[in-house]
Amino acid sequence: MQRPRPRYEGRDTPFATVAELTEAVTGHRGRGARRLREAVALVRMSSDSPPETALRLAAVRAGLPEPLASVRAEQVQPDGTLLDLGEPDLHWPQWRVAREHEGPTHLDRDQMPKAIARGERRRDAGWIEVRTTYADPPHGCRSAVTRVRRALEMQGRRAG
Repeated sequence: MQRPRPRYEGRDTPFATVAELTEAVTGHRGRGARRLREAVALVRMSSDSPPETALRLAAVRAGLPEPLASVRAEQVQPDGTLLDLGEPDLHWPQWRVAREHEGPTHLDRDQMPKAIARGERRRDAGWIEVRTTYADPPHGCRSAVTRVRRALEMQGRRAG
């Protein structure tokens, strides 16, 4: 579920909250009720696009830990200051891995330099940034999941 972004959408409240969706399906009986409840249990108020959701769900189905989605990443520096690492599409802060989906807006001439600078800031802070594109969601996002798994293991997560 996309988090409202007043700057782009002119609204600051969601069409429905996760709690409202959960309540709506709790009493539902009949054909498809179980699958509907299972689907609502996977909803997060965070994703900005269907490919981001597909990639998050594929990672979780593949046994990777649940990532944070579209929330600010920060890292405490040795001098005690906070380094702003932006708002990755998905990230696993305990392993310093971020996954960014490069959609059409990232090709914008104003957006691309910002994305590159943010990626370099993350790299300099010891993070691995896994970048995905339109080619990753087909076939169950296997390629993206493999690359994320490898990055997590490189950053110290034990396979399993």
